[in-house]
This record gives sequence, structure tokens and C-alpha cells, in this order.
Amino acid sequence: MLENDFAVLNVKHPPHLVRDTGKVPYPKLLAGFPIQIPIGLRALTLRLFGISIQNAEHCSIEDARASMAIYRLVKNMWEADLLKTSQ
Repeated sequence: MLENDFAVLNVKHPPHLVRDTGKVPYPKLLAGFPIQIPIGLRALTLRLFGISIQNAEHCSIEDARASMAIYRLVKNMWEADLLKTSQ
């Protein structure tokens, strides 16, 4: 979860600007997973892009790239929904 990453880095980021792909339904819907069940980055990346990550040791760069790819995939619908809810 991004909160943990921010805490480790001692980063204060405005919550309204955070986009945590693990907390929204869009990637799960596209991947065909139920939205009620938490799905890990590894499973989402494999299902959405056919790319296997986190096979050996943890790599924060690999995780960041996968998260960004997922965000880019769902960005338009996510941002449109955020805009609707803020009005």
C-alpha cells in the first residue's frame, strides 16, 4: 500500500493527489477479478499485460513500473469518476 511506502520515505503527499491502483475497482474489472477481493500487483500485472513480476526478490522499480502501467491503463475512467464525484 502506498501509505507504507510514503511512511518509509517520510513523504507527505496530498491525499487527493494519490492514485493507489490497489484500492480502486478499475484494474480488477478490466482483469476480470471480483472487485470485493484484494488482488495483488503481481496477479493484476500478469492478467492485464501477460507480464510476470516479483519472481525473485522484491524490486521496487519493477513494482513502480507495473503500478504506473496499470494507472495509465485505467487513467481516463478513474480521473473522469474523480471529476464527477468532486462536483
